[in-house]
Amino acid sequence: MRVIGRPRVGVAISFSAILLLASAFVPAMNITHAASATITQVNSGLVASDSLTTGNTAGWAIAGNAPPGGSVSNENSSGLYLAAKSAASGTWAGFFANFIDYVACAAVVSPSGYYWSLVQAFGPATGAVTTTNLWTSALNTLPLTQDCTIITNGNNYLKMYLG
Repeated sequence: MRVIGRPRVGVAISFSAILLLASAFVPAMNITHAASATITQVNSGLVASDSLTTGNTAGWAIAGNAPPGGSVSNENSSGLYLAAKSAASGTWAGFFANFIDYVACAAVVSPSGYYWSLVQAFGPATGAVTTTNLWTSALNTLPLTQDCTIITNGNNYLKMYLG
């Protein structure tokens, strides 16, 4: 049996004491957060997708204030087309959203690499006027393909799960 010299015993005891203290305090330092709202999973994975070139608009609810018979929608291999005829000259009629407000999660690709981003945008019917970047990952650090789930109440709660 080999005997460890006194200086080595002191180092071993000190090291053991540090590990013991670290193992006692590290779990106490872990911070966990519970969701503040109930989350119910309705679907998993991709729920809907449309390239807007299939000719199938069954998954869309197309609406607006165009006069009856004065509008048409068409989707073909070159894209989605929405047309509306106004009842009076100088007035708007057609397919529109009253406000262009949205949050979006996307992988953005550029010549220097890619990153994930969460953005918020709002504005009138003519388009998003203000776009705010809420979060951006570091360049080329996350998987290029992954799920992104956004949960919001449309008012004051927004949470994004990536992965």
